[in-house]
Amino acid sequence: MGIAYGVSTLGVGALMMAPSIFAFGLVAFGFLGMGPVTIAVDSYGPVADNAQSVYELSLIESIPNVKNEIKNEFGFEPDFTNAKDFLEANDGRVIRLSNSQAVLIGTAVVGATTMIFQLSCY
Repeated sequence: MGIAYGVSTLGVGALMMAPSIFAFGLVAFGFLGMGPVTIAVDSYGPVADNAQSVYELSLIESIPNVKNEIKNEFGFEPDFTNAKDFLEANDGRVIRLSNSQAVLIGTAVVGATTMIFQLSCY
């Protein structure tokens, strides 16, 4: 935010009434640019959680001779122990990624504040 304010005072300030509001608007624009990344990160959570649930509810490990069927039909040897560990690790990672929602909330706050400041200048 300080850099945006510094840029706004390098001569652009003569063209506007309040360069600090312009700087705040630049910050809001930067936050908006991060929106798609934040949404992509947040969409990872339900996918990882559902994958683990589907695996656990399928009870595929208990089906007799399933390893041979998978190897014959798809050409690889399934490793159910590692699959369960990988799915649990991904599900645990989702908890840390859910903090990215704060970026979207910050975007809304900075954008709304910029609009309110802009209206108070005129």
